[in-house]
Amino acid sequence: MPLVRIEECEIHYELHGPESGEPLVCIHGWNGSMQGFKSKLLPKLSGRFRVLLFDLPGCGKSEPCKRLSFEYFSQMLNQLLDAAGMKNAVIFGFCMGGVIALDFAIRNPQLVRRLVLSETRIDFPLILKALLLPGLGMPLLDFFLRNRAGEALVRHAILQRDVDYRFQMYHEFRSADRQSALQYMKIMAAYARQDHSCRLLSLTVPVTVIRGGRSSGLISGSVRSLCRNLRCCRVVRVKHAGHFPVEEVPDSVADILQNISQDRNGES
Repeated sequence: MPLVRIEECEIHYELHGPESGEPLVCIHGWNGSMQGFKSKLLPKLSGRFRVLLFDLPGCGKSEPCKRLSFEYFSQMLNQLLDAAGMKNAVIFGFCMGGVIALDFAIRNPQLVRRLVLSETRIDFPLILKALLLPGLGMPLLDFFLRNRAGEALVRHAILQRDVDYRFQMYHEFRSADRQSALQYMKIMAAYARQDHSCRLLSLTVPVTVIRGGRSSGLISGSVRSLCRNLRCCRVVRVKHAGHFPVEEVPDSVADILQNISQDRNGES
């Protein structure tokens, strides 16, 4: 597996599909890995797209990084795109990966042709704020990832939407570096406290937001708030999906991405 080194951290990545394909970068969510895209979505994309997959620091096969920040994420994506020989790519981010993708597009609009955000919110979920309490973050992660009762809660309450893949996803959750997991939460919480309205308005890259029809109603308000501050934003509601459209309805997600690829002008 090829890698790039950003500061002290080695980032593992993979390239799939024809070299002449439309450049597509996929960014996974919190405590996930590139495997979340490989299992079901990638086979439906690799004929049309040149797909760049990678593991965020501390996830999958990538090393943890002590100094994570949005500046670091931007540097990382710049180096990954350069290593892949990609310019003017479609950037697809899931959940936390969508926030990273959005910030990267604001900083580097010349490198992004279209932005696709799946189940992404720039506010910080109330359910995760307990992880930020002093002295509670690591014990809570240990409970959810090392304790049988916590494991059952995560699998059946949080990942309940599809029995076939929730065990694989839970394995990814457990495999991620726990210190990195807490670091990501602190970064995202700090990001959510900032007013990004002016930065969002400055973004001229067309944005498509994918929302699961069975996802939490809290996502709806976040999506509306996000789109109000974007110049060119289109929301696609995927009826039979919850929080994980990539795994639940990969055909629908692939159709959305392929339609975007055909829309060379990025019109909504």
